[in-house]
Amino acid sequence: MAQFVPLVIRYRSIKISPNKGDVVRNSLKLSVLALALVALAVVPSAFATTCPAGDTCMDLTQSNLNVAGPYGTVELSQSGANVNVTIVMNAGFGVKLSGGDIFVNTTASLTSSSIGNFSVGTPHIFQSGTNLGGFPFDFRETIKTNATQSSTFSFTISNVTISQLTGFGIHLCVVAAQGNGCALTGFAATGGVTPPAVPEPGTLGLLGTGLVGIAGLVRRRFLS
Repeated sequence: MAQFVPLVIRYRSIKISPNKGDVVRNSLKLSVLALALVALAVVPSAFATTCPAGDTCMDLTQSNLNVAGPYGTVELSQSGANVNVTIVMNAGFGVKLSGGDIFVNTTASLTSSSIGNFSVGTPHIFQSGTNLGGFPFDFRETIKTNATQSSTFSFTISNVTISQLTGFGIHLCVVAAQGNGCALTGFAATGGVTPPAVPEPGTLGLLGTGLVGIAGLVRRRFLS
């Protein structure tokens, strides 16, 4: 009878070390990816306003309605002796057009021919020294059109400079759920000039710190 001999199998763990260059490259890629994700996350808040470069903007922050703002932005662009005004409303709000009004506060003297070139409708009634919705305005222009409301509205004020324009107001429309009319109307006014958009120092510092950190990581990997 053959003798039974037990067979013993021994296992030995093998540790595979990656190439140092691969480690550096992979670490660098992950660091760059992380920094890129951080940059994308902070870009929307990296600017103080959404005011177009070169323009002066005023935010519509005040209203006689119990509806939270801000409601939109008034963008001003100097074009020769005239100022082009563009009102851009935030989501859920519009400029009431049919029977609506726009208001201007200024140190300049305006006449009925000073405000024109409407993007929708035509100038209808010009008045000075009005007070609507609890807001005092130097000048008022009523809009004549069949359109109900618009998310943007532009016009031109002749023979003025931006520095002479101190405030604006609109006939405010709270857009109905269907999006084809006004659920509520009132008046909104600007609360002051918004400075041109500039990057926030904190954001630039964060990105700079990230780049310095990556450079240090690469140096340590190669020296180790």
